[in-house]
Amino acid sequence: MTKAEIVDLLVEKYGYDVRDLKDDKGNIFNKPVLEDILEKEKSKEVEEVQEVEEKVEETSEEENDIFALNEDAFKPSHVFDDNDLILCMSGVRGNMTFKSQLSGFTVKTTSFGQTVKIPYKDLVYVHNISPRAFHEGNIIVLNEHLQEEFNLGDVYKNVITPNNIQKVLKLDPEDLSKFISDMPSGMKPALYDEARKMYRNGKLDSIRTVEAIEKEFGISLEDNAPISDEVGK
Repeated sequence: MTKAEIVDLLVEKYGYDVRDLKDDKGNIFNKPVLEDILEKEKSKEVEEVQEVEEKVEETSEEENDIFALNEDAFKPSHVFDDNDLILCMSGVRGNMTFKSQLSGFTVKTTSFGQTVKIPYKDLVYVHNISPRAFHEGNIIVLNEHLQEEFNLGDVYKNVITPNNIQKVLKLDPEDLSKFISDMPSGMKPALYDEARKMYRNGKLDSIRTVEAIEKEFGISLEDNAPISDEVGK
């Protein structure tokens, strides 16, 4: 490498000013001096790369340590204050009472689909002591972040609301049967009530759909009686 090439490399790659490469008389350093400067820069570059690789390796080891404990592992993926109000929906027909022993907060609903706002701290408290109420669809959390925190993703794939309940009952009979089978048990009476109402109003006239509903619920849409002779089976 020529003297001029070394100077160009030091300027373009390592950020030197040409003035930094001159002696007191204003002349460019001789080639051995320039080569020494270049070697030092290359050595420094290698050391920096090694430091980065070591940090990456350390980080990777920390991430792979499944027994590493720190408070970050328990932080939620959202930011809610204890008193933030979370919109929820009643998933049951008739009356439902939500009560938190933590603060004494109590709220009542009287019908399926009725919405209420519940403080975050009380919602978490009740979920911790009674998760079945959430997983069976008695109370539906409408905030997506909390659905994830409470592991309700799979449960909510088969949840009914006032906006979709009639569309659910218009599903293909086979799909409807599977939906009813997989839906949260606490919501099933509300779906049956809507099915019977639509049947009485002539809005549910598919024989196969009626048969699918009656088979899943074991109750006749015509007279609300068990469809099996083996009552209580």
